[in-house]
Amino acid sequence: MAVYGLWQSANGAGRVLDCRRLSKRLQQLTAGTADDDLLLEAHHSAWATCLFAGEPVAAQELSEAGRRLYDPERHRSHRLLYGGHDAGVCAGKVAAQAHWLLGFPDKALALDGEALALAERIAHPFSLLDALLFAIRLRLDRGEPALALRQLEAAEALAAEQRLGFNFEPRFLRGAILSAQGAFEEGSACLREGLASRLGAMRFRLYGLA
Repeated sequence: MAVYGLWQSANGAGRVLDCRRLSKRLQQLTAGTADDDLLLEAHHSAWATCLFAGEPVAAQELSEAGRRLYDPERHRSHRLLYGGHDAGVCAGKVAAQAHWLLGFPDKALALDGEALALAERIAHPFSLLDALLFAIRLRLDRGEPALALRQLEAAEALAAEQRLGFNFEPRFLRGAILSAQGAFEEGSACLREGLASRLGAMRFRLYGLA
């Protein structure tokens, strides 16, 4: 648990090299264990680390392994213990991103839909918010800003209703959506406002500079 907490802190701060070291330590600690709970969370750290480190093949393999280990009832307590979100939803959204990066857009869209459906089924608000933010980026990558905007509005409404904080600056997404729709000045203003704030994890700030 302590090592996972250190990994979570490094992940939120965008310290990829520290994430890699701590995730490898988690994998070493759980190697050969029969405890699927611990193994799932070691994988959880690894699939996120690999995605943000630019290693989509490893991210895809680890997230798919996590999806096989995951059980929504048995692992429901993990939402409180490990990062505040559901491991199964996280595995699905990361698998979707990895498949997109590897050139499998249809599979990416299907996995993204499964992650959103799981988040809605387990009724865990922050997991749903997190899944929506990843889904918005996929819609933007697919050149579907109108769909991305509807999902962003749903995410903002959910955050307001549940009093949730964003781990991703929503003005980055709104700015990207507006730019994709041709509203370049308004989009640029949103991006600048987002970059001026300290909202969300530092590892996502590069999205506002893209």
